[in-house]
Amino acid sequence: MNAVKWHFKESKESLSLSRQERNKRYAHLCIFHGIEILLLLYLLAYLNSIFLFILIGFSFHMILDIIYQPSYHDRIDKLSLIYDYFKFKKLKRSN
Repeated sequence: MNAVKWHFKESKESLSLSRQERNKRYAHLCIFHGIEILLLLYLLAYLNSIFLFILIGFSFHMILDIIYQPSYHDRIDKLSLIYDYFKFKKLKRSN
């Protein structure tokens, strides 16, 4: 429950910033958001079919993230873990 409260508090504070200020920040590096994890799950699906269902769930989640992100700031994060690391390491970390 504390995580939910933290998320709502952080979201409220972040949304109170102007769009330009939000564009100068990043929240954190999401290790399970990116094409790399999807490729890994795709390969693992050949070993066990359960990974296919996990892949479908991750893909659906990422599609929803991509749809939501432009309403929040002027970039799309979380497409590639490696790309995000190098692109956003110069941005100011928000909390």
